[in-house]
Amino acid sequence: MRTTKKAAGALVTFVIATAALHWVLGEAAVRFEMWSTGAASRGELADDFGLGLLGLFIVVPGSLIGAAMAGWWVWRKLSVRGAHE
Repeated sequence: MRTTKKAAGALVTFVIATAALHWVLGEAAVRFEMWSTGAASRGELADDFGLGLLGLFIVVPGSLIGAAMAGWWVWRKLSVRGAHE
């Protein structure tokens, strides 16, 4: 029963962290690209190939790695708490 709770907690954490980190890293990538190209608005980045590369090679892996770390952390915390009971 405890393993089911740990797995559910880690999975929920993974899903929420993936969405949150994807949003945060995506915003950071857009801000960086606006700064580096001198764009005044997001509309000016519509045809920017560099933003797509940042999204593909930085945002997606970064959000998945960060979410995996968050899920692992929750799994470990629930394991420690369950061992003391």
